Amino acid sequence: MPDNDAKAKDLTTKAIFGDHIAGKEYRLNVGTGNTTDYNYNNGPLGYTFSYKFSEIGVAPGLKESFGISSMLTLPTDHPLTNVNSLRMEPFSHLNATPVTCTNTEYSYRKGPPNIVSNIIAARGINNLLNIVGFDISNASGDNGFYGKSYQLAEGDTHFPLIDIPRAPLHSLVELTGANVGTRLLEPTHAIGNSWKPPYIPTDGIYADRETAGQQTSINDVSWQLNDALFDRYFLSGLAPEFGYLTEVLPSTIPKTYRYTATGSLNATLNNFYGADHKTAKANPALEPHVPTDKIPEDIVTELLETTLGEALTSPTNQTPGYKKIGAYSLIKGAFNVNSTSVKAWRAFLQGNKDLALESVQGTTDSETGTPFPLASTTSAEIHPKDPVNGVQDVELWEEFSRLTDAQIYDDNGLNPTLPDTPNDPSDDTGLAVEIVNQVKARGPFMSLSDFVNRRVGNDSRSYQGAIQEAIEQAGTNGNQTTGIRDNTSETIPNYHLHTYLFPFAAAPYAAGRNNATGVPLEVNQANILLPLAPRLSARSDTFRIRAYGEVRDADDNIIASATCEAVVQRLPEYVDPDTDDPWDDDSETPTLNTINQTYGRRFEIQSFRWLDQSEV
Repeated sequence: MPDNDAKAKDLTTKAIFGDHIAGKEYRLNVGTGNTTDYNYNNGPLGYTFSYKFSEIGVAPGLKESFGISSMLTLPTDHPLTNVNSLRMEPFSHLNATPVTCTNTEYSYRKGPPNIVSNIIAARGINNLLNIVGFDISNASGDNGFYGKSYQLAEGDTHFPLIDIPRAPLHSLVELTGANVGTRLLEPTHAIGNSWKPPYIPTDGIYADRETAGQQTSINDVSWQLNDALFDRYFLSGLAPEFGYLTEVLPSTIPKTYRYTATGSLNATLNNFYGADHKTAKANPALEPHVPTDKIPEDIVTELLETTLGEALTSPTNQTPGYKKIGAYSLIKGAFNVNSTSVKAWRAFLQGNKDLALESVQGTTDSETGTPFPLASTTSAEIHPKDPVNGVQDVELWEEFSRLTDAQIYDDNGLNPTLPDTPNDPSDDTGLAVEIVNQVKARGPFMSLSDFVNRRVGNDSRSYQGAIQEAIEQAGTNGNQTTGIRDNTSETIPNYHLHTYLFPFAAAPYAAGRNNATGVPLEVNQANILLPLAPRLSARSDTFRIRAYGEVRDADDNIIASATCEAVVQRLPEYVDPDTDDPWDDDSETPTLNTINQTYGRRFEIQSFRWLDQSEV
């Protein structure tokens, strides 16, 4: 809108238009009338903008650029006019690709809080671009710069924020690229992460807001998605063999690659339940399970049934195949999230140590360390800022990070100049140590979602999930002057200064984070969970049981004793499998028979032996 000293109806020349509109927020109603040489029509205030293209040219009938309207998504380090201007994390606490923006999210600032909008009047397109403040790549001639800045020096023409899968999924965290949070005040990477949103209280997952006399509700989408997914679903990776076909397109259009099935699901399932299940290329955490009363061929037939029984004549099928796969597969090497063993967490976290990764660009990263990417990237090397001009390498925003062995576990991290102290955990440091500290502080976790999500309450556990808190305590991402965060953004969020939009953000809310939270280079909870999630469990299903017996004489002396050991494994089948199937669920309405309600799933003895006295 124009300044108070000018009315919209008075903007009758280019000079007046530029003097009173430049740099101001504005409203514009584009006309669609029959008069084609008018580019504005009646605005919302009832005024008519009567600019004709023929009137604004340097010669009659010649068009020229007289202004630019820009609505740019906010980068992390955008120069703001006031020290108290809103600074936020556009890639984590806001949705970088929102489908909609509600009145609650929009009305406080007369526009979405992650949008930089302007209208500028100037002669010539180059002048317009310079005034708006973004550069155009000389290499392509088309791409602008984004990420940290709109500028060539610190922005980037490309950086991987949303991952598009190129193969069957193995981890639920791979769904984090899906835009499941459709509104603006919802996180970009919702699944696997769990930060308390600045617009939600610590002791809840909802908040009511009143805008223009209307009551609306905002929710903690990450908490809800994690709660819905991690204890109910897993990804088997069982899919038809596939390949990529190059689309035949005109020479002026870049080639595209299309996912194309080259095999069948039937063939994949037969491979999985065949002689070598690895040929199915399924989730490597899974192995097939064939109950004693089944044969592989019958299982494949069951899993291929996707139509419910009501639509079939014979045989009837009440459960589609995808709901049965859990009954016919087991996790190989499941890891209990309630473990308080630093050595176990260290080994688990380093499972992909020195693993080479190939990017979608066709490059291969073969650096040392354990990679934790959240998207396809080009390099794992961290380029420090230039010591002369302090500018970072813009390709940082295309990279992911690898953790060194010491970042995961250091036996003497507090005293690095002294010899290791393997029997003294008090000086141990690293992510594995801090995860165990969080397990002790928050556990026992009753479910996987309980482990992934922040704790709803009023203490320090209510701000982020267990692994995210461990990452912060371990200093995995460094701070504003060291490590990863020194190479991403210099701007710190200030939600607490804008309580009209973020009423539940206290001053220390953002802890050590900066505005670049959520970019690929940072290691966040979802990055850690991506390779770990397929093997995580909140309980154990394999147990070592020992029993001791002895015989005493009349004088109560032991004349014989024996100790045995059995390893037993819980299986998907119920103790009585004749009436209840493994996928039958009576959590809401009891349907299991009395035996299965009492004893649950069947245990199978995997090994049994007698122990020597020296082993006890």
